[in-house]
Amino acid sequence: MNRFKWAPGSVIEAPRLRLKRFSPSDAPLLHDAVRFSSEALSPFLPWCHANYNQLDAEHWVQFTDETWQERTQFAFFIEEKSSGRLIGGCGLDSPANNAANLGYWVRSDCTCQGYASEAAGTLATLALEQLALSQIKITMSVQNLASQQVAIKIGARFEHVAKGALELHGISHDALVYSLNTKHIDTAV
Repeated sequence: MNRFKWAPGSVIEAPRLRLKRFSPSDAPLLHDAVRFSSEALSPFLPWCHANYNQLDAEHWVQFTDETWQERTQFAFFIEEKSSGRLIGGCGLDSPANNAANLGYWVRSDCTCQGYASEAAGTLATLALEQLALSQIKITMSVQNLASQQVAIKIGARFEHVAKGALELHGISHDALVYSLNTKHIDTAV
């Protein structure tokens, strides 16, 4: 299995946000954020479901620690600097051939404020510049218009529609595939 060559610090500063490595004490905050937004998130995120519970959040935090140590995935929670509250998550995973996948989500009451773009753009820039990755892929359901807008806003280029590439809650979905490289990233998000 390929591994990231270098692990970024556990806190990444963005203009309005901090991207922080999950710790066990974050599980209740994660649980609250996901439960608050599960109706909006569940159609697009395989791990999000109507019965998401505290144990699910604890397992996720433990999983993020394991994959961080293995250097196969870097998951961050998105903290709003002004309030200190968890407003979402973002991460890089599945490194292979000098590329990685980028994922992101924000609480329903924090959408349309540019937070997802700020977090995703900051993490993508870090990955391309400091992890020596040559490409970042962003894959989403063709129905996920909000995620598509974030990808476009941070400078990702549309590559193709991947037929049946996503399985969400037992249903196959076509996926939009976008990519970023050092030539295309918009660091001014």
